[in-house]
Amino acid sequence: MFSFEPETAHELAVSLGGSVLGWGPLRRLLQSVTRSDDPVELFGVRFPNRIGLAAGFDKDARFYSAAAALGFGHVEVGTVTPLPQSGHPRPRIWRLPEQECLRNKMGFPNDGSQAILRRLRRPFPLVLGVNVGKQASTPLGRAHEDYAAGARLFGPVADYLALNVSSPNTAGLRTLAGEKELRTMLEAVLTVRGNCPLLVKLSPDMSREELADAARVALDLKLDGLIATNTTARRDPPFQELSPEGGLSGRVLTERSREVVAFLADQTGGALPLIGVGGVHDEESARRMLAAGASLVQVYTGLIFEGPGLARRLGAALEKAAREAQRAR
Repeated sequence: MFSFEPETAHELAVSLGGSVLGWGPLRRLLQSVTRSDDPVELFGVRFPNRIGLAAGFDKDARFYSAAAALGFGHVEVGTVTPLPQSGHPRPRIWRLPEQECLRNKMGFPNDGSQAILRRLRRPFPLVLGVNVGKQASTPLGRAHEDYAAGARLFGPVADYLALNVSSPNTAGLRTLAGEKELRTMLEAVLTVRGNCPLLVKLSPDMSREELADAARVALDLKLDGLIATNTTARRDPPFQELSPEGGLSGRVLTERSREVVAFLADQTGGALPLIGVGGVHDEESARRMLAAGASLVQVYTGLIFEGPGLARRLGAALEKAAREAQRAR
């Protein structure tokens, strides 16, 4: 797959994986072998294990059955916008194999909410979240309308909703994570999401003060959880010569994402479930993310560089650790 341009390789993986691995009998057979049994219940949803596929991989809800076949316990489709949009011009994904990182400036390309809704068929073979975003053409002052529209449409269908206010690839989007803006947006969404659990995905580039503000808003409004983190726009060594456009993912985020999770766990006193994502690439990084305070972990870039067996390996390791911890008690 690495002989193909990155986005072409991704499209091939989603298309072939979705059609072959997603075929019911094969998916169920593989799932019985690959999926670990390490259940956890969060915000009223039972997750079969702690390993999820992060938003951005299955943008258009074409791969979620294949993700189940690979051993994932949950998947977050999207980011979904109200109307179809093409995102930024290609090329817009670059591999950095020496660092096991990706740089992307996708800009929320997706088929739009109505087309994606039609592909979501219950019963899902795993827990399914929908990641909702703002249309690129929507003014920031009306962004809450896009998020509310997504919540209204997918709330009755999804197992949980995730609001993306942290991508660096939509102009001004990260300003929506400010205390005032986040509160306004969440108040609009909470009135229409029904009973569907609601989470917000935060940026690794937020300061401690900004993270504390976001945590306070989440607690005040009784949000169901937080997701940390999205890609980083920072260009610390050895990435200082890279174009400033786009976000970096992969091992560059391992420590920073874990630090953000630990900080949020401290700020919320454990009252909010946290999903840790960013730089999870092996058993040790997954265990450390849970030790920092995450209840679930998600992968994306790790799957690209470590291969399709990653979810099975991580799930098995965490299941073993959970059994050992139970015996120790």
